[in-house]
Amino acid sequence: MVPRKKYVLSDFQKFSTGKLATTFARVADIGHYEFVEKMYVDKKKRTKRCQMVLVGHSWRKRNGPPVWAHATAQIIRYYSGTGVEVTPLLDIHSSKIYYDPPFSYMGCTDNETLSAHAMAQQRKLDRARVEAVIHFIFLASGRVHRSLDVDNPHLLGNFESALTTFAHYLETRGNVKLILDNQPSTSAEEGSLVQNKTNLQITHKTTSENAVSQSRSIAVIPKKRAFIDSTDDASELSYQTINKRAFLAQYLEEHAELEQRVRDLTAELQERDTKINTTEAQLSREKTKHQKLLDQRKKWKDKYVKQRRLSAEATSTVEVAKQKEENIDWKAMLLEQEHKTEEFRLNCIALEEEKKKLHAEIKTLKTKTTRQRKTLARCQATALEMNVKEAAWNEAAKKQADELAKEKEARIFWQQKRRGRTGLRPPTIPADEGDDVVNRALVRAKYSQQDVKALQNAYGAHI
Repeated sequence: MVPRKKYVLSDFQKFSTGKLATTFARVADIGHYEFVEKMYVDKKKRTKRCQMVLVGHSWRKRNGPPVWAHATAQIIRYYSGTGVEVTPLLDIHSSKIYYDPPFSYMGCTDNETLSAHAMAQQRKLDRARVEAVIHFIFLASGRVHRSLDVDNPHLLGNFESALTTFAHYLETRGNVKLILDNQPSTSAEEGSLVQNKTNLQITHKTTSENAVSQSRSIAVIPKKRAFIDSTDDASELSYQTINKRAFLAQYLEEHAELEQRVRDLTAELQERDTKINTTEAQLSREKTKHQKLLDQRKKWKDKYVKQRRLSAEATSTVEVAKQKEENIDWKAMLLEQEHKTEEFRLNCIALEEEKKKLHAEIKTLKTKTTRQRKTLARCQATALEMNVKEAAWNEAAKKQADELAKEKEARIFWQQKRRGRTGLRPPTIPADEGDDVVNRALVRAKYSQQDVKALQNAYGAHI
């Protein structure tokens, strides 16, 4: 993975000195930006809140829905909406964002002579500059602590270009104001006279999105060629030139006032739109509350009607029961009740007798169970004793077998030794003599009478 460059606030502060110091100070003023806490729904359908800055509007060059930007350490995401809850903009829609001041003064894409491809490239460059400024203001306000050049590889370079563009805008606006202040003043009559003589058309291309257009050249185009009488002297020509300059200055001043008025009216219109949207949202909430109250009222009304119907039915049922009670034959009812009581008494007697029989059977079964448990306990004790005796007998037999094996080995050893001396074959031991040897070993082992009986039972009656 390619390592990313991390930038902190100190990396941007190197532009706070030098020729861009004044521009850097104006850009770093957080009061120029509008931060608002917004709410949005992410891809996992989770609602989140974060601080966003107002950067412009989308879709249309004028009066489009506002666009908000939120910067993280890696990327800048754009959101659109007027209320508290905003909608994330897709990447395909984020290219249609039109920045508002002061961000529009840092991009300055307003050249209609460019081709479509060149205009697209210029808009990408302007967006990179503005996003570098957004990263910086989020760092300067303490909302993030570092920024990565994931989507903006030349972050510091784009930030410097944005500062340079903004400084050029400020310088141009100052020069226009200086020209207006230095122009000679004229009377309204002289200006109208020059206008009638020359019949000039002054064109000045403006745009409400980018104030850099104020610095562009102002063309003075006559509608038709003006013929000047040869009898006019040089003083009249000089006077007309002065009047032209005065009229141009007056036009520039009026145009600046009109442009400022347009901006004020646009801001007022946006404020009214915001109020209207807020009122509409409040009206929607009130309608929702009203609808909930209507639903609750209908629910309670249905419940009330149901209760009244049930009450009426219960009243009619009680009246019917009263009428039935009035028409009941009490003697027949009493005889029927006595008959039922007699049947219940006989059933109770039968149940008592059956209960006694069951208790007797239970007692017999308990006695039998106790007797079987005692027998089982005795059998278990006998089996335990037999297991102990069997273990003792097995141990004694094992010991006897070991001793017999050792004695046999000794006997074979001494027989082999004698045979080595005499050179004779060892005599065979008959079966009876072997039995005598076993008997003698048993006597030497000094077994008790019980052990001898156990061995006899184990190895045969001839032991």
